[in-house]
Amino acid sequence: MELIAIIEKPIMTSEIMGGNSLGHGHSFVSDNRTIRKYLSNAEDLAKKNPEHLKPITELIVNALNHDEKIQQNLILHVEKLVEKEDYMTACIFANCAVRAISTKNKKEAIFVGLSLPDSAIDEKLYRVLINLTSKLGYIDAARNLVACLDGKNNDGKLIKSLDSIKNNKSSRLSYVYEKLSLKHLEMKTGKKENQDLNQRSGVKFPPVEVAIIAWQHRQLLRGMVARDLKMKYHKSILGYFWALIEPLAMTFTFLLIHEILRSPAEPYRPLSIMIGILHYSFFAMTFKRGTLFLESNVRLIQKVSLPKEVFLLSNVGFTFMTLLLNTLALIPLMIYYELMPTYRLLLVPVAIFCITILVLGLSMFTSILHAKLRDMGQIVNVFTKVAFYFTPVFYSLDMIIDSRIPAEYFHAYLIANPLAVYLSIIRTSILDTTFPISTDYVIIALVETFVIYILGSYYYHRKKDQAVKYL
Repeated sequence: MELIAIIEKPIMTSEIMGGNSLGHGHSFVSDNRTIRKYLSNAEDLAKKNPEHLKPITELIVNALNHDEKIQQNLILHVEKLVEKEDYMTACIFANCAVRAISTKNKKEAIFVGLSLPDSAIDEKLYRVLINLTSKLGYIDAARNLVACLDGKNNDGKLIKSLDSIKNNKSSRLSYVYEKLSLKHLEMKTGKKENQDLNQRSGVKFPPVEVAIIAWQHRQLLRGMVARDLKMKYHKSILGYFWALIEPLAMTFTFLLIHEILRSPAEPYRPLSIMIGILHYSFFAMTFKRGTLFLESNVRLIQKVSLPKEVFLLSNVGFTFMTLLLNTLALIPLMIYYELMPTYRLLLVPVAIFCITILVLGLSMFTSILHAKLRDMGQIVNVFTKVAFYFTPVFYSLDMIIDSRIPAEYFHAYLIANPLAVYLSIIRTSILDTTFPISTDYVIIALVETFVIYILGSYYYHRKKDQAVKYL
């Protein structure tokens, strides 16, 4: 038996939308009032006639005709009903909302359905979502939703029908669907450990909140990073070898420039240049992607009930994994120079962590500003290019101390550029050379980094909901 014969079909557009849509001559305020009226009438009808879904769905469709971007409003409407403990009305309204959105866009209907509170989803809505995900080829998500059905309704025919359908969707979107559906399954089986309650209560200290979000959504983040890496090297003949070729090419270029300029001899110069390029590239790429993350993920942010920080953290994870792959290019040069690993290598991940904290703090400022002013993306792009030459990337601090920068300006340079301190820690730790500056500058860099991160997280926490309105 086919899947369509087993699970309930969503109401089709032709069944709901009879006649022409309302005109567009109303003002913005008038449209908002009209939308609220439609949703309020739909809620009242759900309370009075819970068995008749079609007229309720028609009202929500009429609201969508005025503005198709009211998905978040629909989710909030359901959440308010849940807060009032009116679970029956919440289930009916949620069911009709998903059916109405499916007449416009089936993918958005899945987003809304999976973003609804678990207590607002009944057996009928689960079957509607199973139908939508299976029809679009998101079979992993469909299987999770089947498992959410009660034991007596979770029949073998439905599972066999899913097994007969080819899972032809392998994308970041399919992974998001899979994890959101898995979240419902875990809540059904009692494995969520009150995560939803913790998210509702919130954390009053935004810097810690980012870490908590990273831990709670670690599986989703792991999958998103893996998908991004696969997409980066998709249909590439050399594949992940490009992660080695790119830093080698950049190192050769700057090594050639050094030879042309006849700069003073320096031990381990190729390796030193490569170390600088790899870790500055990590900073620059993370900063640029972090600035644009709200704009780049606007469709997901507007439709998925996930913390917006997840998408920022996924960018950090992607650039960090790229750095790890690029770091493999250091191994042949370390063997060539017969450099043996020492205990000082333990400082490398610490310095990388500090760079990550620094760029996260900066990105939380610039991402909000970019949502309001698109010039910020260009400003960050120019800044990272200029900062490349003012940071010891293809040269070391030894080359400029007491020679090319006067001592009084050198102090200001290190204070204004904590990244220069972290790159020097990484370079001297790998090459096992003497750290060229006082540890006082390390303490200053650490203080600056965490101050920027704390201020950035507070600023982002206060402005993130307003910023989405500008996207």
